[in-house]
Amino acid sequence: MDEKEILNQIPLDWYDQLDMQEVKSEQEISFNYAVKSLIETTSLEKENPSFDDILEAGVKRFNLSKNEIHGNLIDFAMNDASIKLFLRHYGHLLPKDEKGSLLFSPKIMSIVSGRSEEEILRDIEKHGQELGDFKPWPDQVSDLEN
Repeated sequence: MDEKEILNQIPLDWYDQLDMQEVKSEQEISFNYAVKSLIETTSLEKENPSFDDILEAGVKRFNLSKNEIHGNLIDFAMNDASIKLFLRHYGHLLPKDEKGSLLFSPKIMSIVSGRSEEEILRDIEKHGQELGDFKPWPDQVSDLEN
């Protein structure tokens, strides 16, 4: 299935069509995961830290304000939940590489994230080293088909 066929099966307002209970549940799971990761990253050693303790540890570790740390946790949770929900409902449409990992084109990433393709491409270029051997999606798909 090529990108156009995949895109024809994904409504542009896919997120708005989801059950809001499912969305809220996934966001809560993602937020809790983000908080747990922050605790691990900051090596917070209190046994039962309050949320304020966790934010304070983030302030010290990342030199950001409590509001910035809290905002980053929320942003992460929203993005993580969106990706998981997209994969749950539309992941079966995406091609996979030889290791079984799903492949996202910049256009599909744009639909999932709500960001422009240009932003996605800038991020890919900016973080390319972190992504490893990134090949443009159409080449990956044609490589798999050959």
